[in-house]
Amino acid sequence: MLQRSVLVLLLVVADAAAENFGVVARINGQDIGAERFQHYFDDFLAERGRNVATIRNPEALRKLRQEALEALIDEELLGQEAARLGLAANPHEVDQALERMRANFKTAEAFARRLQQGGFSEAGYRDYLARQLAVKRLVEERIQAGITVSDAEVHRFYRANPKRFAIPEQVRLRHILIAGEPAAGERCRSVLAQARRPGADFAGLARRHSQAENAADGGDVGFVSRGQLPPVLDQAAFALKPGGISEPVETETGCHLLKLEARRSGVLPESEVRATTRTHLEGEKRQQRLREHLQVLRREGKVEVLLPR
Repeated sequence: MLQRSVLVLLLVVADAAAENFGVVARINGQDIGAERFQHYFDDFLAERGRNVATIRNPEALRKLRQEALEALIDEELLGQEAARLGLAANPHEVDQALERMRANFKTAEAFARRLQQGGFSEAGYRDYLARQLAVKRLVEERIQAGITVSDAEVHRFYRANPKRFAIPEQVRLRHILIAGEPAAGERCRSVLAQARRPGADFAGLARRHSQAENAADGGDVGFVSRGQLPPVLDQAAFALKPGGISEPVETETGCHLLKLEARRSGVLPESEVRATTRTHLEGEKRQQRLREHLQVLRREGKVEVLLPR
């Protein structure tokens, strides 16, 4: 334990050497100071639910610091490019962003303390927000603009990743609830008798009689997996065959009738996951486009890392 503590201390001292020097990186002649990096690193850890005091492994700490520095370098490269292209944030957007941040604090004093902890005055933080919004414009309007995903790409991804779309056994249900009252059981049996008549409209009966929140939707519950319903309802639902209607099921909330509309398992149909798959692929393309653009900025610019590796 003592040896590890010494290693952590040595690591901190080594990093402090660069910080005492005042500069941890230089990007196209623009210095990234130690104080700026330290505030960035604190936020970097906080976003990941980490605390530097709990990181005992010196290599893990060094790796996190390097990851944070690389991310800060990327941020600086994008900020410089946005400025070079004359992309400025809308002042109204900056004001709105500042007010959203301010609204997270109960008092103006608490907000001012948080800014101070981050190394900002309010004016400095406003400038920071303006730069971040300018970078956002750069990324969305110049770097990632025009990204699309074709139906063929969605289909190929769906066919190549069946496990991603696998589902456990599910049942689609309609539901009627007669809320707990002295005559709930009797009313429930009366509705059940109507529901089991040839040609009966269970959805219509739900709209007329159910006291559940989904009554207006004809009692439509949608697809559920085992364990999503209370145990007694879960058992009744999964015992049904398609088209079947349960016997009355008593719970604390009242008397329930369930109708099984469909049963499924295996892989979700492509039609049901097309929209979410397209969104996923668009996100991947945006990230890839940004990575490639940053590689170009690094290759064509001058990036000097002064923090010990």
